[in-house]
Amino acid sequence: TNGTVDTDGNVIVDIFDVLTLVDIVLTGDVESCGYEVSDFTFDNQVNVIDVIALVQMILSGTFDNTTVPPPGDGIFEIQHTELGDKAVISSPEKISGFQFDTHTYDISSADLDRISLPDGWAINYLENGQRVTVLAYDASGENPREQIELNFPSISASSFQNTIVASPGAGEIVVTFSEKEGFAEGTILPDRPQIQSLYPNPFNPVLSVSFSIPSDAMTRVAIFNTLGEEVDVIRSKEMLSAGYHTFYWNASDQTSGMYLVQIQSGKHTDTHKALLVK
Repeated sequence: TNGTVDTDGNVIVDIFDVLTLVDIVLTGDVESCGYEVSDFTFDNQVNVIDVIALVQMILSGTFDNTTVPPPGDGIFEIQHTELGDKAVISSPEKISGFQFDTHTYDISSADLDRISLPDGWAINYLENGQRVTVLAYDASGENPREQIELNFPSISASSFQNTIVASPGAGEIVVTFSEKEGFAEGTILPDRPQIQSLYPNPFNPVLSVSFSIPSDAMTRVAIFNTLGEEVDVIRSKEMLSAGYHTFYWNASDQTSGMYLVQIQSGKHTDTHKALLVK
């Protein structure tokens, strides 16, 4: 990723440097001579965000790490249907790349080879035993998307580890994982929002919050302490479709104790208790 040098001594950075950087990210080769200089965003990590920074450098001729945007928000939703499962990554910041680790018993190389990405995007992956590292990015630098859909036979939120999502400006998009269960036509849902389960309970530090809503509605998922003070918001008030949903709350910044999980959808709410034990 140092680039090549032309006859006039000028450094040329091109697509071959991008491919070299992708290999460094996939292998995690911190001993590589290119690893240290590949940290374009100076965050002491080399990942898909640096790949996006390098693509932007090639397109514009320069990259100013002082202009990297602050972290944005996004959703990484697992949708379960009768025809298979789907991972949907979305963000109003738009997405230019992502990477994650998985296992061959969750996602096979054949599954990855069948992935359809937007025009100008590339996907690379590396298997190491049962572990697989996957990296996809907008190689054109001109086709970021607000939503990326990945189809798989059978997945869950636990199928994806060390997930990183990048914005067009080489900023990080911090994603919240959720799961949505499909339901057959004719299925009767409860007539108001209802928390189906909080698992595990007691928990430490991640709590799975599963609930149903009877119709499409603006829905909010929040956490309160026993004093009635709001301590976190899992999902801001956003439109969710009728059916079953699962979100995850990471309480690593909270102290041990009892918490109240509240679902507010339309004019109705449902609240259940969860015990954090550290």
